[in-house]
Amino acid sequence: LAPEAVPTAGAEVVRVLFQQLRGVLSEAVACLSTSFKAAAVVRGAAKLMASTAIRKLILPNHVGILATTMLLEPCQAARDCLRNQFYRMLLSGKLPMKSAPLLLICVTDSHRPSAVVAMEQVSVLIRHYRQRCEDMQRKSGAKVMLSDPTAPLLFPEYILPDLLYVLAHYPNRDDLHPSYEPIQLVFYAYFEVVCNETDNISFFYKLLSTLKTHDDAFHPKNNATKLLCDIAHAVLYEDYGRPRPSSGGVFPGTVCVPKLFSPPRSTQAAEAATAQILRPQAFQH
Repeated sequence: LAPEAVPTAGAEVVRVLFQQLRGVLSEAVACLSTSFKAAAVVRGAAKLMASTAIRKLILPNHVGILATTMLLEPCQAARDCLRNQFYRMLLSGKLPMKSAPLLLICVTDSHRPSAVVAMEQVSVLIRHYRQRCEDMQRKSGAKVMLSDPTAPLLFPEYILPDLLYVLAHYPNRDDLHPSYEPIQLVFYAYFEVVCNETDNISFFYKLLSTLKTHDDAFHPKNNATKLLCDIAHAVLYEDYGRPRPSSGGVFPGTVCVPKLFSPPRSTQAAEAATAQILRPQAFQH
């Protein structure tokens, strides 16, 4: 291919691949097939995501299809294979940190031993990101703060916006009303590791309150991300905010918001979003 043809060819590869994945996913859900067809396509998608040029062509709805496939694949061996592949690619750096939610959602696996392994892998991965961030700062001699523009590339705290977005498209999410227990479990698995020995509670409060004022950039009329901000805040406050009240002060800096979220239309819209409690009254933590 000529160099100028690569973006067009890449877009076509992504389109065809995810069209196939959508097809085999529909088949798997309809007949509970135990074939590895969906897993094979997901492995292909993961390899595409390792390419920086191709990764730019993968849209949020594509990531949603990947997440749905990983959660609904009926074959346990196939689910384990997918989880382990994403874990290895994340740990090696072949996939960026923003892809970590695809591993985090695996803690909800219905097969308890697999869910336990996923929890362990999440713990190892986030500790790896933390250590990598510290090593890079030590080598450069420059202190990077959570408010810095480069922070989303370094700090595991910035996995949260992408995690919110993936969970907003969690399969059969409305059926989880009112307590959304699998989603709570994912938040717990994340906060349990990322808040360990790190004073970042006030940062998370600021990040969640900021994200709640923003709309889903691809589905602006969908309030799912705002609802999940409320749920994540409840998990964070109950498990970490109350035991560590000294961390509950206002975060002094700004937070970085990814392009998955669009800014509020007006100050009034932001204030209305902040005041609105979307968590169900019957919600139990």
